[in-house]
Amino acid sequence: MSRVAIALAAGSCLLVVSASWAWARSQTTALRAREAAAHSVAEDARQVLSLRSLRQRASMGERPRQDLITRINETMSAVGIPRGALGGVTTDTDGPISSAADLAPGGELRAQAMRVALKGIQPQQLGAFLEHWRETQPLWTPTNIEMSRAPSKDAAPGAERFDISLVLSVLYVAPSNHVPAG
Repeated sequence: MSRVAIALAAGSCLLVVSASWAWARSQTTALRAREAAAHSVAEDARQVLSLRSLRQRASMGERPRQDLITRINETMSAVGIPRGALGGVTTDTDGPISSAADLAPGGELRAQAMRVALKGIQPQQLGAFLEHWRETQPLWTPTNIEMSRAPSKDAAPGAERFDISLVLSVLYVAPSNHVPAG
């Protein structure tokens, strides 16, 4: 083989090697960019899951008062609070959320709040009620709790009882011609 042929062959080999090296380098850079994008998507997904667990859920349609009373009685029974401790359930508020005016075509996002009176409850019972409620009633969120000492003949330490005013709120989507139940 002549020197020219050897030089051309060597040059061709060098050209192929350098082109392959440049291609491999560009593929490595592209791979790193894709890995970074995948990591970003995974982080975004974790954040969405975290936010979903924190957000208040919304239901379709107003929650009936009787349905809430049934759920309260079930929770009280589950944690050992006597039925007689339920003093009453009244509508606190029910109105549109102004910041969500154009959220749902043909409907509106509304907030409903019900005030629940519990009489003669010990703090441990209230804690057990709220814990069980959080686990079993994801739509209704406690938004306000007021406690006042209940009159008691039993003044033993640790036996203090309280009257509780608990506000439970729910978001719901109502038809635009909706009239809240009174």
